[in-house]
Amino acid sequence: MRHFLGKLFLVMAAGFILAGQPAHAAAPDLVFASQRMQRMREAVQPAAIDDSGAKTESLQLASRTPSSFPKFHIRTTALPKLADMVLVRKGARTLSLMKDGGIIRSFRMALGKTPVGHKVFEGDGRTPEGFYTIDARRAASNFYKALHISYPRPDDVSRARALGASPGGAIMIHGLPNDISADYVGHPYEDWTDGCIAVTNAEMDEIWKMVSPGIPIVILP
Repeated sequence: MRHFLGKLFLVMAAGFILAGQPAHAAAPDLVFASQRMQRMREAVQPAAIDDSGAKTESLQLASRTPSSFPKFHIRTTALPKLADMVLVRKGARTLSLMKDGGIIRSFRMALGKTPVGHKVFEGDGRTPEGFYTIDARRAASNFYKALHISYPRPDDVSRARALGASPGGAIMIHGLPNDISADYVGHPYEDWTDGCIAVTNAEMDEIWKMVSPGIPIVILP
């Protein structure tokens, strides 16, 4: 009996000691488990019953700070600028696309077989000089894409008729002849057109994207 009472006293004393300590000191495993369950309850909503009686469950992510969201890197491609004027310098063999008075792109070009001087009549092999307009686009022609130049002007027509000739026409900026290489025509080192302004096909693609009908073209000697 005395032995039993002694054990009972020790058990009661231990209970009083534990009761006076903080919960985390008395039962750390229980506190940890309780905290974990609380986090799970914050992350997961309990099952719910919808109007049809079916059981639905939904999970909600715990709130996260903006810095914890994944970062996406979006690659953008700059659109080509649209030219507001085309400038041709026949003597330098350059075609330049202009924007607000500055050059945004320049290309080496070839001219007509008689490159010096203003075009006077059809078949003279000359490229016109002066102020004109890009007035049409032709995706399909005898050459790889073409931008039509508004030659002849009324004064061009009068000049040719005074000589009893036709002023000609179909003056364009274009690429290479269809199915013919640059080496075959000597581009860009030889002037090989009948009066047009020629560039490579790749360059024509760039010009095509940056030049719209209606903008002026200035052709200088």
